[in-house]
Amino acid sequence: MDTDDYTHMGEEDSMKPLEDERFEKLIELVGRNQDKILQLSKIVLSLQTQILELKKSIEKHKNIKSGGMDMVEIDEKIAVAITMIKYGGSFVKALGQALMAADQVNTQKIKEAFSEYWKQYKEMALKER
Repeated sequence: MDTDDYTHMGEEDSMKPLEDERFEKLIELVGRNQDKILQLSKIVLSLQTQILELKKSIEKHKNIKSGGMDMVEIDEKIAVAITMIKYGGSFVKALGQALMAADQVNTQKIKEAFSEYWKQYKEMALKER
């Protein structure tokens, strides 16, 4: 179809060659960046999985009536853990995940052994509120 053929079409039809060209460019870009797109998809899936696990853990902790920790301590623990997971490097992220799984005794051990991290990520969590 020549460009002359488009002169008899409506305005909506005249956009078709432009849309086709954009679509072709998009397909080309996706093809060239397929590895990056796949990596990003894996990262998104991993983050979604972590968020689901955190939500389950939060719900679990919401249902705690006692067990030695009051709700303020539980809220602090969860806030520190989430902030560690969200902003920490690989070690601190793992520490945050361990914290989410920790009971009162192990929470206290983590808090004492990594007091500098605890203080730093508690302050960061408070700023986010």
